[in-house]
Amino acid sequence: MFLFMIMLIPAVLVFCGIRAGDKTEVAVTVSGAVTGVLVSLLVAVFSFRHRIPEYSFAANFLYYAAEEYIVPLLLLYIAYFFITKDTVEFRIRSFFPVTAGFFSVYMPYCIISASGSVFSFFELFVKPVLFLSMLVLASFAVFYIGKQACGKNIKRMIAGCVLLAFILFVPPFLNTLWILDVFAPAMYVLSAVYAFFAACLFFSSIMHTESID
Repeated sequence: MFLFMIMLIPAVLVFCGIRAGDKTEVAVTVSGAVTGVLVSLLVAVFSFRHRIPEYSFAANFLYYAAEEYIVPLLLLYIAYFFITKDTVEFRIRSFFPVTAGFFSVYMPYCIISASGSVFSFFELFVKPVLFLSMLVLASFAVFYIGKQACGKNIKRMIAGCVLLAFILFVPPFLNTLWILDVFAPAMYVLSAVYAFFAACLFFSSIMHTESID
């Protein structure tokens, strides 16, 4: 029952690692996964994740954004970016390996610990795809922002930041629609569109590699 949810992100990471053939990238991925284990253990010890959702869009959106999607992602990557001694280009390119490594552990923990004993199609299949799609799309947005920053193109850099904010907004928004059981058909369609764009960018990146300079 949990196989797809647990294996989706690790399978993509293995594919990317084999394709890149970079041991440093593997080390970054492992560090992200270890961080995911530590954070999951800390959350398990100091909080109770099984909750009864309020019938409030704002309350649920803020919960998912802060606990599962946006805040963990930003805190992890900001900490990685300023702690590591690697080049700026490598730190930017490492967005996907480090965050995907983290969420390969943290995402299953969030889903399993919050759901109790009953799991829906959304939790087992749609939500993992949303997480992966968010990481793929955000990695391209971060690369674009870094490239514009290197070229000192402020307007395009701001546009990239707005795009990144939208990319991060979508998954908790769709998760909130699901938990409130409103606009279910639209939620699934929007999830499919979001995943489709992520898949297009992912497979296009396989065809060519671009430098940030």
